[in-house]
Amino acid sequence: MKRISFLIAICLAGAMSAQTPNEYDRWASDNIGYYSTAPRSEIVVLPFFQQQALYNLFSPEKKVAVWEYKAEDIRNSENLTAAEKKTLLKFLRKYAKTRYLDIKSDRKYHIRFRKAGDELESVLRQRYNWDERKIFRYLECWLTDAEYEAYCTKYDVKG
Repeated sequence: MKRISFLIAICLAGAMSAQTPNEYDRWASDNIGYYSTAPRSEIVVLPFFQQQALYNLFSPEKKVAVWEYKAEDIRNSENLTAAEKKTLLKFLRKYAKTRYLDIKSDRKYHIRFRKAGDELESVLRQRYNWDERKIFRYLECWLTDAEYEAYCTKYDVKG
């Protein structure tokens, strides 16, 4: 699943500072103790690369919790049809709970997960006419609709 152009847009829209990826990783390492227990509201207002660096350090259980929160937002979303919700939630039920628990230790599982994600992306594009931004928003991005909109407004990203 390629999200490069959207990620570049996020960077160019002011969400990126002069920090390098290694500096974000160091910042996250220095702050993970606080942010691993911080309220979600404090994490989602951070610039994209700080959020991503923290997320990469979250425990598998924390990552699962993040995606369960996202699944609840999808259930309640007014921006998605019932069929779109059903398709996304089926994928999350099947893969999200074990995705991060098994991904590092089970290469075959990782390959199956990536293949399923690619198949889901194809369905979203063909059946629902989703574009890259919408796929990123609901399949790759762990922010809720409200958090995503606030982020795009804050950093002037066209979402």
